[in-house]
Amino acid sequence: MTPSSNRRVASPCVPPPICALATIYYGIRENLLLNHYAFNLLIFVWYIDAIFGTWDDDDSTEWIMFKEDLNIDDLSWEIEPLADSVNCLDMVVSI
Repeated sequence: MTPSSNRRVASPCVPPPICALATIYYGIRENLLLNHYAFNLLIFVWYIDAIFGTWDDDDSTEWIMFKEDLNIDDLSWEIEPLADSVNCLDMVVSI
């Protein structure tokens, strides 16, 4: 019995690396944002597809620049206006 020339070896199912690459790509961007806006962001928590944070500044130009810098390439966030309370992940947080 001779081995067939068109026989293929099975390999384990490995998930594509795109999720890890996306996390690294946005993680680098997130570090740049946090360094640049560190004085304005008192809390910044990123959970899968939701961001929760507290912004401490009365200057609206910094807020507008932050919102523009948060969106990169084809990834855009729906950002709520500044308020004293917010509903995030089925939890209402008030200041």
